[in-house]
Amino acid sequence: MNRVKKKENEFYEFFNTFANEVLGCTEAYADVVCRWPESKPRMAEVQECEDVCDTHADALVNMLANSFVTPFDRTDISQIGFALDDIADLEEDLVARFELFGVESPLQEAVDLAKLHMQMASKLVIVFEKLPGLKKDGTAREKIREIRHLEAECDEIYRNGLAKVFSSDYEPVVLLRWTKLLDASERISDALNLVASYVRIVLIENG
Repeated sequence: MNRVKKKENEFYEFFNTFANEVLGCTEAYADVVCRWPESKPRMAEVQECEDVCDTHADALVNMLANSFVTPFDRTDISQIGFALDDIADLEEDLVARFELFGVESPLQEAVDLAKLHMQMASKLVIVFEKLPGLKKDGTAREKIREIRHLEAECDEIYRNGLAKVFSSDYEPVVLLRWTKLLDASERISDALNLVASYVRIVLIENG
């Protein structure tokens, strides 16, 4: 029994580490967006975090291949792990586009979205911290609800940003630039919420 519990704890600890790495990546990405262009040096930090998250995703595959005991369904575990990795991938892609597209200063909506993404990522950390005690503690469920509400707020900011871009007297190249960057920000919102949704399925199946 102790061996089974130890194996389960290894997965919980792994997800805690993974979620904290994603939070670090999100904080670095958000700082790049909010303080652009002074924040350019932190682009390398986002890339490093993304590389670490790729390593975590590979490690999770190996853990599943070598474990007979898992705390919950293997499909759920793999979905959560790959979804966490996707967050870092999308954040690295967005900051790369800031430089590639020659952004001079950030759109306010992009800044607002980045700040909300930090909140979502910090709540995901709490979700994974509380996951082992999900039957006794409702904190994970509460934080998932809060993440869903933040994602809805992100949707509104994203739409407002698009409306601003298309109603302004931007040159076509600038309009295209911010349309793509706002779309990229929206994908980060969706990715953060997707992790919460996958964990919510686990809570429903095991709560």
